Amino acid sequence: MDISIIILNYKSRGLTLNCIKSIKEADFNNLKYEIIVIDNNSNDSIREILSWQYQDVKFIQNKKNIGMGAGNNVGIKAAIGKYIVIMNPDTIAFTDT
Repeated sequence: MDISIIILNYKSRGLTLNCIKSIKEADFNNLKYEIIVIDNNSNDSIREILSWQYQDVKFIQNKKNIGMGAGNNVGIKAAIGKYIVIMNPDTIAFTDT
């Protein structure tokens, strides 16, 4: 695995889904990547949507909102990529990013 992309979700379901969609549509020049979404107890149905729409996305549910830094650290610990990319949910990846 070349890249682990970490996205922390907290009540930003729509933005998170747009971010994932943009990653899937971007060209990473044949690099292998994984997407890890950590949810800080949003209760916004993101788990159900991901399990239906993006089965290959790793999902981690926090029992409470532990904040941005700690939430991203949860994703980093689960990552297997050589490189880590932390993307905010409102970030969009473009082709050849």
